[in-house]
Amino acid sequence: MPSKSRTVVLIACSSRKLDRPARAGHLYQGTLFRASLDWARRQAADAICILSAKYGLVALDQVIKPYDLTLNDLPVVEIRAWSERVLDQLASRFDLERDRFVFLAGERYRRFLVPRLTHAAAPLARLKIGEQVSWLQRKVGGRHAPRPKDETAGSCQAIHDWANAVPRHELPMSPEKVPRNGLYIVFERGERAHGGDRIVRIGTHTGNGNLPGRLREHFIAENKDRSIFRKNIGRALLGRDGNHRLLEQWNLDLTSRAARERFGDDVDRKALREVEARVSDYIRERFSFAVIEEPNRARRLQLEKELIGTVAQCPECGPSESWPGRHSPVERIRESGLWLTQHLGARPMASGATQKLRSGEATTRSDETRPRPTSARTTQSARKRKYGALHDFLQTASDVVDLSFVELERILGAPLPASARDYRPWWANHEGANKSPQSRAWQSAGYRVDGVKLGERGSVRFVRIGGPEASGEKARPPTAKNHGQISTHGGRARSFEWSLDHDTLRIESESGMSHAYDLAEILGIIRLLQTHFRSNWFPLANNVEKLHHGTERYGLGGAIHQQRPGDTLHAQGASYLGVVLERADIFEWNGKARAIQWRIRHMPDDAEDLRVALESAAR
Repeated sequence: MPSKSRTVVLIACSSRKLDRPARAGHLYQGTLFRASLDWARRQAADAICILSAKYGLVALDQVIKPYDLTLNDLPVVEIRAWSERVLDQLASRFDLERDRFVFLAGERYRRFLVPRLTHAAAPLARLKIGEQVSWLQRKVGGRHAPRPKDETAGSCQAIHDWANAVPRHELPMSPEKVPRNGLYIVFERGERAHGGDRIVRIGTHTGNGNLPGRLREHFIAENKDRSIFRKNIGRALLGRDGNHRLLEQWNLDLTSRAARERFGDDVDRKALREVEARVSDYIRERFSFAVIEEPNRARRLQLEKELIGTVAQCPECGPSESWPGRHSPVERIRESGLWLTQHLGARPMASGATQKLRSGEATTRSDETRPRPTSARTTQSARKRKYGALHDFLQTASDVVDLSFVELERILGAPLPASARDYRPWWANHEGANKSPQSRAWQSAGYRVDGVKLGERGSVRFVRIGGPEASGEKARPPTAKNHGQISTHGGRARSFEWSLDHDTLRIESESGMSHAYDLAEILGIIRLLQTHFRSNWFPLANNVEKLHHGTERYGLGGAIHQQRPGDTLHAQGASYLGVVLERADIFEWNGKARAIQWRIRHMPDDAEDLRVALESAAR
């Protein structure tokens, strides 16, 4: 042990990160994190470490991968387990009785650590987030003083100079006055950066010709479940009011009928309509935007990521003290100063690339320029021709057809609309005369949609009507053993069958939904849960929409999703997989129909040990 006590500064991680592996001191990009690190480096501390929600205690030069986990989403029992892990890591490097530990971290990070340390301090404990940043910046003599004005700041300056100079749309807007394809850049009154109005949101669309519709959802239509932009503004306004009861209702996604049936009686619809009206008023009073016309889908998606990454990581951009987003319950919004959460850690735009914006290679549109009008009849005819290619393809296909969205777009010869990637109802098997063009295409070919996975890496399964898959007579591989019918837990228990086919666990639900998990994958899932929760309880946590948007807390669903990122349908099978592993005496269930949790009872040594446990469960 050293003869002299040491000072150790412990900094909480941030949700805003680069989108690639990096040294921890550079990976985290949150405003508070950067200010904390600047302050810590000026204290002549003996050591500076990061408190990571995933990795525990992390050194600044340790290379780690980005992740999506925060202690704010974890129950107390899991935070306690995380704290025990961090204490073990601290004890291996420092003297817990003699050394002094300075916490630049929130209460959840400190809660179970401080009582176990003899000398601990938390200079920011009584300050709000914005006050913490201001305090740290004052102490170091300016905003991010130790970081030189780098290329990112220069690129962000150029982006702001360009965006502030192009024609601007005011609200209320006329959707027909914007191009059909492109990006939009949003400004907010009262927010300033780089000598002009500060950019507070950058966005685009995936479907061909859908930019006017996307802007209508954000700025005109009062439906927060169709616009995460509107939902985030409402969250901040309710957070500023301290109205947590209504905030919980506002966070609910009531798009699906199942959600409306489940939560409908608990929702104050009148109050939610009033919040929608408040959001509309705020948008009309505070926002304006510019538009970049870009017909090529791949180029506009890439440009969106580069623009967001540049603005989010600029050391000279930040929200004002009065910006409502500071009251958002979403940490990424509070830290970034942007009304968005995706692509914050994307690689920033190189300084040379900003010349393309200034040179006019990306076209801008304002209210003074109008796209050539297209008649409704022409549009409807084009849509029929577009989905006719799908009809032709299916007529010569097998009984079951699995297509990724990318493969489907190749068949169509055109991009899918944004709603196909974001909204499950787009894939409905409509009945009657008013079928959607896409539904008419696959149904007239003799198929129905049997399952869909949303998102950029989405996919869809078509099943021939009356075929073996549709009638529930799917033939099993001859080596598969049917291990009987069991049910999931919960108020809406669902029956299912499971079988072990060589190295694959196969699950068939009563509705015909199928899931398959190979033994190596299951072993990886269990090991992830053991690393994260040890012997503590973990939740089911397999809400498809939350997994898609990255807002679901970590649990069995998240561990499955981590094995196959983007495949939310695969992760939804957690409710079945958990019961099977429970039957195999690997998991222990908490016995509750709501707030379902398991914990690891037995950790298989390898895939063969897992196979033996599953085969024993079948006897």
